[in-house]
Amino acid sequence: MNRETYEPSEITSVADLLDQLVSKNLVTAATAVIASADAILDERAVSQLQPEQDTSVASELRFDFASLTKPWTATVAMALDETRTLPLDTTVGSIWSSAAESLKRVSMADLLRHEGGFQAWAPLYHLCKARKDVAEFLLEGAVLGAKAGTYSDLGYILWGVSAEQALGRDLESLYMQVLGGLSPESTLGPSSSSITPIHPCALDTDVEQRLARDLGHEIATLGTPGLGEVQDGNARFMGGFSSHAGLFGAARDLVELGRCWLTPDRYPAAATAEIAVSGNEAYGLGWARRDTSKSAGETLDRNSFGHTGFTGSSVWVDPSAERILVLAAHRASTDVDLARWRRAFHRLALGGQTGLEM
Repeated sequence: MNRETYEPSEITSVADLLDQLVSKNLVTAATAVIASADAILDERAVSQLQPEQDTSVASELRFDFASLTKPWTATVAMALDETRTLPLDTTVGSIWSSAAESLKRVSMADLLRHEGGFQAWAPLYHLCKARKDVAEFLLEGAVLGAKAGTYSDLGYILWGVSAEQALGRDLESLYMQVLGGLSPESTLGPSSSSITPIHPCALDTDVEQRLARDLGHEIATLGTPGLGEVQDGNARFMGGFSSHAGLFGAARDLVELGRCWLTPDRYPAAATAEIAVSGNEAYGLGWARRDTSKSAGETLDRNSFGHTGFTGSSVWVDPSAERILVLAAHRASTDVDLARWRRAFHRLALGGQTGLEM
């Protein structure tokens, strides 16, 4: 049976939602958190390894955040812009003289808004010999030509290698310097055996194999990642961490991310944060805007913004309700679609009707 079309039972509470996700083998673990700007209002966790996991350890379970790395990248970019260390209006051409003509006027902000014209994805680990070749490959323009607004890992990867080039810093140390002060309890960071526990990810790269075939490339699956190894194939190739994927953390780390943007009194500054998430396009700076047919649902206010990660986690920020809604999880299989479950979680969290909209 395709888990994407599995008919769920009526859901009556967040605890029930988590129990069904695990009992139906849709996720191998999940932590749900409902938070305000200054408090954790509810927190629950469940996993196949520890079905009766105590809520007190919910904040300790770390997940592969996958594309939820992107809003963290935007947070770093905003901080660098405020100090004028790397302004958002810096162009690709000012950093790379070798950039294709159509790229030279693209700004760092454009890349983070998916406005750089890059196609969605490409198997860099198949097309490049080493990490050092990635910038040249992206700059030559072979993977350009997509409609502006096309969600793209490649634009984010170019932002990362461009930041390294412009600042003379490796990406990991840059992120940790900027993000390290967000919370003293933070477990955020690239995989580290010294920070435990990391929940294992059961997903291989079969979807990347299919995407590569659609692009005319035959590649082998990279297999299931080892414990603490990033699932994303391009992030693995980039050394385990990239600006599009590679961060690991617990559900409460995503709460802190939401707080940066819900009440941005430190950084990003309130004025620039409002600009970053304003507009009518599908994507703001690092964030997706509410789409009722996808993971956000109709319960969230129209000005809400959030993001999901391929491995299973999501965070949504509703400024009107002053709520941050986190569902950190690892999907049990790549054929599991969690969109309906996220919408149900948002309805339950904000006091709406129970159950899943089909």
